[in-house]
Amino acid sequence: MDTSLDTVFLVLLAHALSDFLLQPGSIALAKCQGRFSGYLAHFTILLAVSISLTLGRSSLRMVLAILSVALLHVLTDWGKNLIARGRSAQVELGLFVLDQALHISAVILVVSFFFPPSVLSRDWTGGFLPGLLSGLVEWLTLVPATTSQKALTVYSLRWVQVSRLLVPSAFIYLYAIFGGAVLVRKVLDLDWVALPGTNQNSLRERSLKVGRYIGMLERAILTAFVACGAYHAVGFVIAAKSVARFKDLEDRGFAEYYLVGTLTSSCIAVVAGFLLRTIWNFGVV
Repeated sequence: MDTSLDTVFLVLLAHALSDFLLQPGSIALAKCQGRFSGYLAHFTILLAVSISLTLGRSSLRMVLAILSVALLHVLTDWGKNLIARGRSAQVELGLFVLDQALHISAVILVVSFFFPPSVLSRDWTGGFLPGLLSGLVEWLTLVPATTSQKALTVYSLRWVQVSRLLVPSAFIYLYAIFGGAVLVRKVLDLDWVALPGTNQNSLRERSLKVGRYIGMLERAILTAFVACGAYHAVGFVIAAKSVARFKDLEDRGFAEYYLVGTLTSSCIAVVAGFLLRTIWNFGVV
């Protein structure tokens, strides 16, 4: 993986953490109401998380890149909230997807601008570290060494390769679990899906909140199963979730609502799982 791509995934991980895990409802509400304090708090959190994750690479160029990403992030949020005010659930869903696409694109473009491959890489085939490792492996095949020494070196090389997959894997996994929760909620708020009487029935509203956390746990498990190739276990998880809601499924309206939510959540988990599996198997990053 090229060093510039390493940086892209570090900043993307900071985005996922700041947007979904470290953004409490009070900040999100303040932003929706157009209050400057909400955007300032979100900007500060994103900046702090980004700097923390890239601490070992700190330089003026890195600081400028992080500041640019954070500023574009907040401006994008401001524009989205300005357009979404008073709009339908369909528009909000579309704006959420567009908002996330713009955030990810901004990270890739800004980091690529400040850190082109020619700046961070000594060759064009995969960066300085992969070239160094391949050279070390070649040297090991020529220089006599004990079996234990070679085994230790191969283990170290494997660990370097695995460790470089941790950040993109963490980004995809967290995005599927927590970003997926927001996406599923937006889908379930659509006019043709929304469950009637939710606001009037406190018990049903509590049930839906619990369902959000069940969905997050479901995506965490399904993503792991798909990534590990345990496809047969996917149906078991969905079946177990359905058994827990068996009595509620007698209500046709709730059954349709539940089906849309479950299928949306499962699709997110399957896509994330296949992305993780591709990264692990082929090292495409």
